[in-house]
Amino acid sequence: MGSPNINDIVPAMLKHESDMTLLDVPDVLLALEIWPGQIRVIGPISGEQRMAAGFRKDSPELRAAFNSFLTQIKQDGTYMKLVKKYFRAAPRYLPEFFKDLPSGKK
Repeated sequence: MGSPNINDIVPAMLKHESDMTLLDVPDVLLALEIWPGQIRVIGPISGEQRMAAGFRKDSPELRAAFNSFLTQIKQDGTYMKLVKKYFRAAPRYLPEFFKDLPSGKK
């Protein structure tokens, strides 16, 4: 059994199996789209959080390849296409994070 995801957590709350839950911003935005009017957000509880990929110190080639790939998909709009596919509301609610990226409308 894997760790719970948004498809487990919010429905459990809606079935009154819990009174509340903590979710990160992308999951909250997705939950608000999937279950409109059924949940209430009372946060934020924490400040802005940034995530990153980590690499072993003895894998500089892997890190360089990843950085090159990430730069490429940001420049060609693929990154934003993926964001809009899986986290449609994120650019609207977090515009500063996405402000320097092409819109992905290619």
